[in-house]
Amino acid sequence: MADLLVDNIDADIADDDIKEFLVKYGFPPFDGIEHIPGDGSRPAVLL
Repeated sequence: MADLLVDNIDADIADDDIKEFLVKYGFPPFDGIEHIPGDGSRPAVLL
């Protein structure tokens, strides 16, 4: 599966909430999630 970088994600958002949102809009469920801290801005997640 390809990697998808989603930025401007609040650090307090649960992984399950991210998964639910993306699946709701047609993305396939992801295998893993990696949180990438921001540099003063909002962090990102790599799926």
